[in-house]
Amino acid sequence: MLGRLVRDIGIYGGADVLARVVTFVTFPIIASALSVIEFGELELAMTLVGMGGLVVRCGMNNAIHRFYWDRLTPEDQRPSLVTTGLIITMALGVAVVLLAYIFHTLVLSSEDGHIKAIGTIGVVGLALLLPLSPWIQYLQDVLRLHFAPWKFIGFSFLTRSFSAIMTAVAVVIFHGGVGGALFTQALVLLVAFPLGLWLIKQDITKKVERIWAKRLIAFGSPFIMTEAAFWLFSSIDRWMLATMIGMQEVGVYSAAFRISVVATFISLAFGMAWNPYAMKLKSEYPLRYKRIYAEVLVLLIVVMLLAGGGIALFAGELLAMLVPAEFAGAATPLIILAFCVVVQASQQITGAGVSLSLKSHLFMYLVWGAAGVNALLNLLLIPSMGAIGAAWATLIAHLLMTCGYLVCGQYVYPLPFPIARLLYLTGIGTVLLVCALMLQSNEFSLALIVIKLVILLCSISLALLAVRLQALKLI
Repeated sequence: MLGRLVRDIGIYGGADVLARVVTFVTFPIIASALSVIEFGELELAMTLVGMGGLVVRCGMNNAIHRFYWDRLTPEDQRPSLVTTGLIITMALGVAVVLLAYIFHTLVLSSEDGHIKAIGTIGVVGLALLLPLSPWIQYLQDVLRLHFAPWKFIGFSFLTRSFSAIMTAVAVVIFHGGVGGALFTQALVLLVAFPLGLWLIKQDITKKVERIWAKRLIAFGSPFIMTEAAFWLFSSIDRWMLATMIGMQEVGVYSAAFRISVVATFISLAFGMAWNPYAMKLKSEYPLRYKRIYAEVLVLLIVVMLLAGGGIALFAGELLAMLVPAEFAGAATPLIILAFCVVVQASQQITGAGVSLSLKSHLFMYLVWGAAGVNALLNLLLIPSMGAIGAAWATLIAHLLMTCGYLVCGQYVYPLPFPIARLLYLTGIGTVLLVCALMLQSNEFSLALIVIKLVILLCSISLALLAVRLQALKLI
């Protein structure tokens, strides 16, 4: 199974990396065609899409992952399971569009103009993205459950890479601005949705069962509040920056965030392959799966330290290469946010105990607590530190959240996580963070680049001492 897991991580990772590379390449093109303020407006608009998406999903993605490969779910019931979840998601999507139409003037008509530039076409695009984004995500998650990576790659390219390319065309060539960017993304997803339904046709049936609807909603609905907290967690910094400092600072912070997500290439590829395998490991290795989870966590952190630490150490150089000079102030926030990605990646496994215990409501409490801390820290740090303060608030809140997952998980479903080795890796990460902050530079210097490479290689070499691959060899 380890071989299949590694293979699927490579395949899903290849698809994800391709999509994110295209998105990453188009990001500076779009940023150069928009002003810093317009780029901030586009980012805030996308946070609204995320807010609507959490209601539309209603935790259905989490629920189908939990039940699809469960040994208590008969194979002939899987189409009914998937179709029931899809119908619930589509019904909620229609409701959200209606609400968006009713209340859009309240959100998009502020005098100070947080999103004043999107125009009528942007409002239409935004309203379409609200349901289409979660619907497309649901179809992609079903493809992952089918272990159909090549179908996933093609569908992912269409909905993400092609969407990013066409958005860049709309903004740069047709001068569509923020509104054109939103409408173009919506149009691509609208075309892709029927194709996604065809790709999962084996799990589309006329049979929708009330019992599955009850079970899916019972398991998935607590994730609405959890995802609401995640939305608040991931977007409150930009909204508070816009309110307390101005849209210019939102644009700078958003540029740092966009580059930091490069480190998520590995994390998300792992998550796409890991989530279905996690349940299979529990069923096929009932005596060893807990130890496997623990060792995979250590290995994941080491890999993420390489990715996040590399981005942090070369933050200034990356910004100088990718975006106009007016974004230079994003270097320090980028360093901090790169380590946010490392911590966030660990939550895919530190939260395993809570997930396996079926006590999904605990996620809601933990994430809301972390979101509250994030908001409070933003309130305290943004006035004096701006985007840098928002980045520190996000990092501290992520650390508290992953620790909360770990502690609560040990109470409800203990897993043998190697605390000493995790603290050792935390120490290495802290050293990397300090070095990145001290050596930050927006100018190219061969001597400084060599020093940074030596620091990165030494840190990862030391981190590898914590890995115990022999525990995974028998999978």
